[in-house]
Amino acid sequence: MNRHVPLLRQSALTMLQEVLYQYDVAAVENGKLAVQVAVHDVFRVVTRLVEQLREHPVSRGRKLLADGPEIRVSTDAKLLRHVLSNLIVNALEASPLGSAVRVSWEVEPSGLRLDVDNTGSMAPEVALQLFKRYVSTKGEDRGLGLYMAKVFAEDHLGGRLAYEPLPGITRFSLYLPNSAPSSK
Repeated sequence: MNRHVPLLRQSALTMLQEVLYQYDVAAVENGKLAVQVAVHDVFRVVTRLVEQLREHPVSRGRKLLADGPEIRVSTDAKLLRHVLSNLIVNALEASPLGSAVRVSWEVEPSGLRLDVDNTGSMAPEVALQLFKRYVSTKGEDRGLGLYMAKVFAEDHLGGRLAYEPLPGITRFSLYLPNSAPSSK
């Protein structure tokens, strides 16, 4: 029985986070989302999320890496996790077996930039549809993740979410404003 405790704990945490995500989606739609800004350690928030998502079924056969400096940022950590989780899961789904998804972050003059990279490229006609509600190449019941990531990032965190194609890399970048970052 004791060997199942970590799995049960992880499953319960995953279900709780999904319930919180759905609650926040409904709150956005009703105009009642409460943003709770506090100072958070970016390294801790991101590495915990990455550790959790390594257990996600879509991670099987793929590496998930996190790399960045220890910095603190004023933000809503739950909404930040929602945005990054959507970006990371999408990157994992788009990545072939044996490949890696990398999450990195750095301070820029205008604030904090967090990148989620996976190998490959996106067709231009697909890229034109990014961030639209219920538009997906994965099925009719999909397409809310990137849309909600953009809504959380831009309408509630005061940031910006962008698709940045690079040679051989698909990158989504989250920019958080300068009111936030500080060195640890």
